[in-house]
Amino acid sequence: MNGEAEDSERYLVHAICQGGASMSYVLRVDGVAASSSEIKCGVDTVSSAFVGPADLVEIELTGSYSTSFEALAEVVPER
Repeated sequence: MNGEAEDSERYLVHAICQGGASMSYVLRVDGVAASSSEIKCGVDTVSSAFVGPADLVEIELTGSYSTSFEALAEVVPER
């Protein structure tokens, strides 16, 4: 999710990776680092992120990874 967050909505980070041991990400809400985490690859991970509203929500993978590394990290509404 790169975009706006609705007022009073709870959001989660859903992340998974393969082709490496782990991945790291930073969640930014309105340009400020709200949280960061390192997850183990091969494990589908869901964790609390924040409660809206926000004008801009971004999630960024940090670190360096091999060309065979695959990852998904997304911010989703808790429903």
